[in-house]
Amino acid sequence: MITMKTLSSLVLTALLIQVLPGCARSTPDRVIPPEIEGVWVSSRAQMRGQALFSGEALYIRGDGRAAYVAGPPPVGIELVAAYGTDTGLVLEIVDPGVVEDGGELGVWRTFRYDKDQSALVGAGQTLERMAKSVDPGVAADLGL
Repeated sequence: MITMKTLSSLVLTALLIQVLPGCARSTPDRVIPPEIEGVWVSSRAQMRGQALFSGEALYIRGDGRAAYVAGPPPVGIELVAAYGTDTGLVLEIVDPGVVEDGGELGVWRTFRYDKDQSALVGAGQTLERMAKSVDPGVAADLGL
């Protein structure tokens, strides 16, 4: 015989099974160290706040979501970032349909963090840190 107490326990358990996985996704683990997170720009970047108008900018969140924007006109690609002391910063393309000429599917570019210059160096360029975090409004505009 199922009592009201047993039934309410079953309903609560079923609800938690449905809700908790979503909660885990909404608070992702940090995969990017704080010194790598933020907005990184080329020397020729022209910005208004954190919005790029010309040049190049790399936007990296602590959860590994990232975007690269170049212009004019500003055009961007969505990336996934991972960082390791042995691998450096590895950026992978989210949309497999976007591949540069001669590029590989998946890994787009790699950078190493130059602590002395506080810069990301790789792919024939140096990006300097403009901000320690990506503004929430800019992140939303970029789909991050």
